Amino acid sequence: MQSLRKNWFALTFLFFAGLSGCSSPPEAPDDLESLLGFIFEHMDDEDPAELIAGLENLHEWMQDDANLQKSREGLLINNLPQSALQTLDGKERSTRGLEGITVTTKSGFCARSLASLLTWEDFGSTLDNFSMYERTFTSDPTCFGSRDCLKVRADSHTKSAWAGLVGMESKYGIQFRWVKTKVGWMMLQRFWLKDPVNGDQLEVKMKANYYIGIIMDDGERAGEAISPAFRRAANGILGNAGDDIDADQKKLSQAGTLRIHANWFNVDTGLITLPKATIREVLINNQVNDAERHDNWLESHPDMVDCPKKMMSIDPEGTP
Repeated sequence: MQSLRKNWFALTFLFFAGLSGCSSPPEAPDDLESLLGFIFEHMDDEDPAELIAGLENLHEWMQDDANLQKSREGLLINNLPQSALQTLDGKERSTRGLEGITVTTKSGFCARSLASLLTWEDFGSTLDNFSMYERTFTSDPTCFGSRDCLKVRADSHTKSAWAGLVGMESKYGIQFRWVKTKVGWMMLQRFWLKDPVNGDQLEVKMKANYYIGIIMDDGERAGEAISPAFRRAANGILGNAGDDIDADQKKLSQAGTLRIHANWFNVDTGLITLPKATIREVLINNQVNDAERHDNWLESHPDMVDCPKKMMSIDPEGTP
């Protein structure tokens, strides 16, 4: 009888809770591929509840050392939902033909300093792989690194060599955002190719390109052996990031930040008969090299570094 009475009260509570209009917490995927597409889609939501849920799930996924090792090696992803492309600039876009890669890098610098560098108005001076880099912000970006403002937006006009071979002149929309989660502040960067671009030779065409980057605090990690797959991903076929592989492993063992990169693309290689695996490897290598370039810049410009002595701080009320 007592058990029946308890069940009756429980059912009554659930019934009236439903009538009161209580809503369930936002749900987010828990696998990496779906999470990255989900975060891309919700990057600019006015209500950040779903975005926060996705970021917290991503943080939890990265706490597993085996997961982190896999993501550092570079993974293929394809799950960018069609709905994610409707949140950009109103243009008709399709996910048809998109392929994607993701790779995770570790930095010894805090998110605040990386955010300041990425939104620095002279950021183009840190790049050696662009023949032209022009970026125009819609508002003053100097407030972003310190989190005096939580969003900034820019448009870029660049010239670079795709795969190191074919010149491309591209225009991108770019967004940066800080998001507060239960495990601390995270910084996001999203950009997309505004219109398809023809290469200057060999009938190469970039039809679409979408990127999401997430920077989150990360504590000290055990120095596990580096797999051959990660060495291949770091070395790539054009760069020499693998030369600094031991330094990268040292970063992993220290407190700092994780940088999760995801890049979806649709490229017609024209007269270049590059295997798809090669294109993926080039993109993974580029992400690893770019992250290394940012760290090297901060190391050589200590005046731009504003990190606490204790790198790891996950107090939601604190400032990492």
